[in-house]
Amino acid sequence: MPKIVTDTLIFNEDEASEVLLETQDAEDDDLEFTLVDPPANMVCNLTTAGKLSCVPLKDFYGVDSVMVQVVELGLPSYEEPNIVQKKMMVTINEVPDKTERFFFDLNEAFYIDKRPRMIHQYRINANRSNSLFAGTIVLADVDVQVFTPIPRFVPLGNATYRLSKARADTILLSNYTSHIYRSVEAFDVEFEFAPEISGSMTLEFIAKADDGSYTPEVTLEVYVLENPCVHGHCTHPLYGDEACDDNKRAASFDGYFCVCEPGNLYFQK
Repeated sequence: MPKIVTDTLIFNEDEASEVLLETQDAEDDDLEFTLVDPPANMVCNLTTAGKLSCVPLKDFYGVDSVMVQVVELGLPSYEEPNIVQKKMMVTINEVPDKTERFFFDLNEAFYIDKRPRMIHQYRINANRSNSLFAGTIVLADVDVQVFTPIPRFVPLGNATYRLSKARADTILLSNYTSHIYRSVEAFDVEFEFAPEISGSMTLEFIAKADDGSYTPEVTLEVYVLENPCVHGHCTHPLYGDEACDDNKRAASFDGYFCVCEPGNLYFQK
């Protein structure tokens, strides 16, 4: 009577592995293996010689099971071959994954993770507004994590920023990626600044996960462009209005001039 000796199988998350199932047979008969009930969370193949090759489904870790069968071969026609089945426990070890980051800008356009840095720039005219909602930073991990933000802010004058915890359950990442995440956290980002000051400010955002790892960086650069055009708009004598959309205007208005809107006689400070 053959016996399947192997009791448990161990694999690693997202890693293909193979193992030769161990058997015993007092008569040393030839044995043929077949897969009776494969694991629910793995793709497996079993050779007739008993080599089991498995690949866990992406990002899965935990426990599963597999049932195999062996049957004796090469017996005389008058002997009934013994058939043995066995259910074995399977453990898929967790392998820490890198946290992914996503970004929804102020127009709700979606940006997927980009390594090593994700940078977004904003240009806003001075003398028009004193605040800017930049968008939402999203951190997602296939493992269970809690994130603690560690932002670094280089301000413009007395400018400030605000990070507000957003409702992650309203963000449907399944619309943008096929990954299934166990942890998702989101942070709204808003800047406040004096409207009459021009220049730039930068927020560098990372977070620490509770496993001790750090998320990749998201950098938000805000350029407040010098804008003396009170009742008009900026233009350039050679390149027109589009040339005004330049980060250099955060430092100086030299080379530009204001175009007066109809009905206004005084348009430049």
